[in-house]
Amino acid sequence: MSLFAPSRIPEAECVRHSQALFETHCLRQLRTYYPEESLFDASTSETIDCWSDPPILLNKLYDLLPFGQVTYSWDFDTFRNIDLARIAEVAQEQLLYWHLADSTTVHNFPCESLLLWNKDDYFWFLHVSLNKEEITRRILEGEHIRYLEKFSLNYDQIQVTFQELRLVTQGSDHILAITEGIEFTYKWDSTSWEITLENPDQSLVDPRIYHLPPDTPTDPEILEFAAARLPTDPSPLPPSSPPSLVADSVSGWGDPPNPWVNRQSCWCEREVCTCGYRPDTPPTPPSVVLWAPGQLYLPFRE
Repeated sequence: MSLFAPSRIPEAECVRHSQALFETHCLRQLRTYYPEESLFDASTSETIDCWSDPPILLNKLYDLLPFGQVTYSWDFDTFRNIDLARIAEVAQEQLLYWHLADSTTVHNFPCESLLLWNKDDYFWFLHVSLNKEEITRRILEGEHIRYLEKFSLNYDQIQVTFQELRLVTQGSDHILAITEGIEFTYKWDSTSWEITLENPDQSLVDPRIYHLPPDTPTDPEILEFAAARLPTDPSPLPPSSPPSLVADSVSGWGDPPNPWVNRQSCWCEREVCTCGYRPDTPPTPPSVVLWAPGQLYLPFRE
């Protein structure tokens, strides 16, 4: 052994030296592979509740996560057979981004995990509310309909959890209910996806275990939207094909005749109807002449 052989430096010092060598290139690599436009701030999302610090994820990962919407059977099969493999690939890039960006929490701990949840207000009171009839019809026809409830990523694994929408009988009607669905887990050391949770109850109507969705939103803007969709006019509107009306000589409007005698197509939105029916409309003063498009005279003409 040579007397002049250099001594081996400690492992910790080697790590610090490697970091110092790469530090001058780190920012350049970050800007090259992950420019600002490739990043998404999950805290600004309408569909996601982000429980992570910092809440920054790659756009390409965000685009693969179908939060805020139901997944019909065809969409779910595509997600399971194609998107899960892509999620594993992009999640590795998310870990690399954390390293290059030196991502830390507010307490200056290295970023270790990403945890995203479905935002109930948007999902239930906007998406589901607007598609309730379609969802109910499909379930009654035997289709399994799910939605992404949770996504988590850390240096050990990835988890993707779906809940399932089913129906509960309430009188002569059905209401939507939530049941456990299916959970996929990807272990970094095994490099494969496994099903770690799956609901054994396949009953689409009246499942054994379920819970009901929230009945009131907490977001003020969505609460205002939900309230605006509630009926506010207590007066009944006619059906889609109400009886034709006979004009009264005084008011210009008459009472509905026998509905089995004369019928005409009619559709109403609050007080305005396409036929002559006007719910709770006060009599027209004799000095006022009414006019509608298609009539041969205007109100100001004799």
